[in-house]
Formats: sequence, structure tokens, C-alpha cells
Amino acid sequence: MGFRFQKSIKICPGFRLNLSKSGVGWSVGPRGAKLSSGPSGTHVHVSAVGTGLYYRKKISPNKSKASTGGSTSSPAIEDYDSSIYNHILEHAEGTE
Repeated sequence: MGFRFQKSIKICPGFRLNLSKSGVGWSVGPRGAKLSSGPSGTHVHVSAVGTGLYYRKKISPNKSKASTGGSTSSPAIEDYDSSIYNHILEHAEGTE
């Protein structure tokens, strides 16, 4: 097993910039419900806070390192991403 590197920087309440060996990503949302995007794709995270139980679902493909100039996601996935983001923000008010 090799060494791993991961650093999370809190930009503002509910928004983090995540740095790792594989690249840069971001996450947004309150404790227990996050939307994140990075080199391994876009994910939704839901957890029972304080229990260690969580669910993670991938909602978009991995980001390509050698992009040919086109988008890596379809418009339907982008619409889905924004609807989840809006849902998380609606429920985030007053939780942090």
C-alpha cells in the first residue's frame, strides 16, 4: 500500500475545495447531504450523521484527463446535478 494525499479546505459554510494526488474537486452541502465533483466524477453523499453509515451514488462519468474539447457529461446529467444541488441548498439553511 502506497502513501495517499488528501486535503480539504473550507471555503465558506457548506463549500469545500478538495485536493488530492489525483486532482482537484469540490463539495457542497450541509452535514449529512453533499454533492461533490472531482476527478472520479460527480457523486451524491447522504449519511446518518454520527453513525458512520452513509450512501454514495455516482451520477456522472469520470472526468477525462485528456479532454478532446467536448463536455464529459450530457445536458440531462447537468440538469440532474443542478436539481440535486438546489435540493441540498434548500435543506441546508439553518443546519450549520
